[in-house]
Amino acid sequence: MGSECVRCENIVINELDLPVRPRWRDVFGREAPIELEIGIGNGEFIVNVASSNSGHNFVGVELSSRYLSKAVNRVRAAGLKNVCLILGEGGLCLSKLFPPSSIHAIYINFPDPWEKPKHSHRRLVDKPFACLVASRLNIGGTFTMVTDSYSYATSVCELMSSIDAFAPAFGNDGLCIGVPEGFMTKYYRKWTALQRNIWTVRFIKTSHYDLPEWVSLYYPLAHLEASLPMPHVVIAGEVTDWHEVAQKVETGIWLQQPQVVIKCDGVYLERGGDGLLFSLLCVEGKMQQRLFVYATSRYGETIVRVHPACRLNVTPGIQLSVGIVAQMLMRLSKLERLLRNNLGEQTHRKLGWEV
Repeated sequence: MGSECVRCENIVINELDLPVRPRWRDVFGREAPIELEIGIGNGEFIVNVASSNSGHNFVGVELSSRYLSKAVNRVRAAGLKNVCLILGEGGLCLSKLFPPSSIHAIYINFPDPWEKPKHSHRRLVDKPFACLVASRLNIGGTFTMVTDSYSYATSVCELMSSIDAFAPAFGNDGLCIGVPEGFMTKYYRKWTALQRNIWTVRFIKTSHYDLPEWVSLYYPLAHLEASLPMPHVVIAGEVTDWHEVAQKVETGIWLQQPQVVIKCDGVYLERGGDGLLFSLLCVEGKMQQRLFVYATSRYGETIVRVHPACRLNVTPGIQLSVGIVAQMLMRLSKLERLLRNNLGEQTHRKLGWEV
């Protein structure tokens, strides 16, 4: 879907309805600096800051539809036209929706601290995420995180300080106790009522930053400049007995590599026995997607593609999933010749196909 087809009159947009790097001037209907809040909760902060900065466009990302509905009510009650709310995961949205040097400010208020050492890997702000922030902020842009967890705050300060493009906004380490004006949200009031300290981390981007290639291992959309096409493979010849092929398919993990896992949960015969439906799980770094790959034969060809009912982000792993199904069908059905596909050079190399 092209970004010109998406508007924010309804305030909320599902991340899946947006292409890679949409044109935000089309989404908002105007060109203006963008500020992003990740994890908006009930929307109190984004409504306050957007009300005070009508010349900027504000994007709020929230994974919980329950909280998002509360935020929508706040935005509507305030009559704001410079706020767009996205249903989606924060890191995914940051990697997918914003090109380098495009964001004026990024805010995170009271993210889950995951205090137990065995859970610390679940924290939103880690090294790959910090690199994304450095890439997406424009020079002079700010990153601000407010938390009641001192250990989380200090770890984020260490991460940001390790990136040369950042300078601390507070002292030598970017950390201060208390919160700036306008940050008195629900959780601020809750934790201060319990006499807990609140910490603010703030860093300023001071120089250009090139996103390292390895970040794509964790955020597979991070380096894409546009959406990839929905993958398909066309093979010469027809499968004569789909039931026989289905019996030969082995479910379970098909591919397991560092940061990439493709698993087949099941294979189903289409009604009438004229095709197969493969239920797959594709894990790429921090991103998990479930999909159905559909295979059928007609007019002397066998077509393998993502089922049209699937809503997903096309990534190298999704391309590879379709390619593995096609490769398996060729082996099990003794079909030898590829006619055409749109999987891309990287996927061809992984499958051992000619580029």
